[in-house]
Amino acid sequence: MKVSFIILLFCLTANGVVLSQDSERDIRTYYHNQGEWYAHGGIGFLNSGNFNFNLFETSSVGNPSPSLNLSLDYGLTKEIGLGLFLNYYRVEAEEDISVQIADFQDAFSDLLDDPLCFSECVLGIPIGGNCDCNVSGNVKTRVNVFTIGGKLSYHIYRFEKIDTYGSTYLGYSFNRRKTITESALEGLLDEIESDNDVPNIIYFASAGMRYYITPQWAIYGEFGYGNVHLMQLGLTYRI
Repeated sequence: MKVSFIILLFCLTANGVVLSQDSERDIRTYYHNQGEWYAHGGIGFLNSGNFNFNLFETSSVGNPSPSLNLSLDYGLTKEIGLGLFLNYYRVEAEEDISVQIADFQDAFSDLLDDPLCFSECVLGIPIGGNCDCNVSGNVKTRVNVFTIGGKLSYHIYRFEKIDTYGSTYLGYSFNRRKTITESALEGLLDEIESDNDVPNIIYFASAGMRYYITPQWAIYGEFGYGNVHLMQLGLTYRI
């Protein structure tokens, strides 16, 4: 009972302090201002679509993970902000493949040691070779996507003490692919790369709202259209 009373008293006191600070705040601390810097950190989710992965004649679909987003803006005017952004997300896909071909780990050696076997596996025509041409197993492909780019925002004063804005983002992604295979396929994938349609150019436009809890800290949400994630939630710090 005593603990509950202390917690209640603390909450009421904290609430009174917040209300007191709120009544004394300059109205400009709720909005985007000229000449100020803003740092943002957020998480992007709600994928606009999945990405296709192809290897030989098989295909699978990779689902992007939520993205981690960092950005830095500068207020050119009260309405216009210009900045840079960085983000990261990952895409994974799995494929079960079965390929009838000679061991690619040392293909030229196979050709010299048993040309009939190698030719039979490559051509698919029985010509007297004596080997097992089937290579099968599971392939897991992971693409780490790091993006850097620029952003432009336009701030519109629609609601009291809420910063509303629209933003456009354009960036270039550096995609790093890693393939995890079963042992039977290790040699094969040393020679042949899988293909995927994870984009190198990232673009999206969004509309957002930001509320400053204190003159420095704010929470925000953005929703829009792009080729990866459609929504972003995060925090803003006025530097």
